[in-house]
Amino acid sequence: MIWLILLVIITYFRTLFNAGISDDISVHSELRSKGFPVRWKEFDFNPFFPIHDFLWKVFKNKWVYHHIVNMLFFMGLVCSFYFVAQKWLPENIAFLASVFFTVHPCNAQVGGWISGKHYGVTLILGLWALYFNNVALYILTALFAPNMLALPLLMNISWPVKILAIALYLLLVSKSLNAKGNQVVSEGEYKKDSLKFYPRKLIVALKSFCNYFCLAFMPLRMGWFHELGEPIDKKMKAFNFHAILCVLLIASMFLFYGTPAFLGLVIFAIFIGPFSNILSFGLFTSERYMCPALIGWSIFLAWTTINYPIIATVIITAYFMRTQLELWAYRDDFTLALYSLLNFNKSGFAWCNLANYFLTSRRPSAAFDTLQESVKRLPEFPTHYYQLYLMYRAVDLLCDFDKALEYLERACHYGKHEAWYRELETFKEQLKAQRIKKFKESCVTQYPTIRQFRPSAQSDTQDIGELVLGAASQYS
Repeated sequence: MIWLILLVIITYFRTLFNAGISDDISVHSELRSKGFPVRWKEFDFNPFFPIHDFLWKVFKNKWVYHHIVNMLFFMGLVCSFYFVAQKWLPENIAFLASVFFTVHPCNAQVGGWISGKHYGVTLILGLWALYFNNVALYILTALFAPNMLALPLLMNISWPVKILAIALYLLLVSKSLNAKGNQVVSEGEYKKDSLKFYPRKLIVALKSFCNYFCLAFMPLRMGWFHELGEPIDKKMKAFNFHAILCVLLIASMFLFYGTPAFLGLVIFAIFIGPFSNILSFGLFTSERYMCPALIGWSIFLAWTTINYPIIATVIITAYFMRTQLELWAYRDDFTLALYSLLNFNKSGFAWCNLANYFLTSRRPSAAFDTLQESVKRLPEFPTHYYQLYLMYRAVDLLCDFDKALEYLERACHYGKHEAWYRELETFKEQLKAQRIKKFKESCVTQYPTIRQFRPSAQSDTQDIGELVLGAASQYS
């Protein structure tokens, strides 16, 4: 086990030089504005909340300490996998599978991203739930992240208990999502196909599954966003040459039927199935949701390459190098935004993330141009409209309340976000009452002042980037 711990340190040592990215920045901004409270009273709702808040209270924006904690969590995950796997697998297979799992690039969002640690915690609990055949531990994982849905299918319990456990799990996930009122909710209308069934959706699911399979085999094009990094369009739903290749790929999996390696493929399919855009809530296709499925993939590779050490070494080296490239992209928010945009130039998330960076670095002109480009490419994506609303409402930026109202209405139309609806009603009331002068004064205190789209070294007001990132924490 000491070798696995050393491998984790070597693989994720790069993260100690990285800053906070994406949700890390918005979470820090939000908690700082509230004085870094610790939600001890919400322990029964989500046991991870107090731990999460306490870590932020202690370390604040000292990113290196957060990354050290992440590394320790990931060590616990790898060691748990190695220990639990030995209950059903030979020791050498368990060890080799743990090595593949440690260096796999798709785990970078769990081991290398501060806000991704709860996905690792979920899998740790899931592994021990499987080891002890404990349904209660499985249901507890629903409070952390919704990626262990299919675990009861692997547990040695009766089918009625399996169905009941999955039902309770889905109930907790549903309550958790509703309590957040976050981007999953705001994109509900934008992703309106997610809860509808139609024949073409089978093709979408087929292609999504194969996308995950290719990510597991050798992830070349990785991103940070959902929906394959891009919207699900007519091309995605078409039965074309791509779909035929996907059918052949899935059929090839059955060539391993009757071998020990096939068990790994079954585990992979069981955990990827719910996130193949046919059962999932939000059409997720994101690497961090692959974490449980990578257990199966690692077992498959271990059985397949155990007698071919040269091939195993080549794969491990390739995974390690690809992980280093991914972790390099996590060094700061700009690198991440640009990296994701280069991979997925049709992703609304990628464009908005880049705009967030420009706002944070006090370059609102670049942010405005970026958001306009995002609107052109994805006219039904809600988030860029909300960000434009913030810019138009800011007195020392664009200061056009009519335009601000228009963009907020568009954001609500496409996003269906309750918090945005409440903000829309408040905004309308303020305009209707014609308290423009007071409203402008309140905007000066609530919103940033970057005069004439130029940074002001003398400005002691809140940075607009912090405002947008703070707002983003509601739906990130």
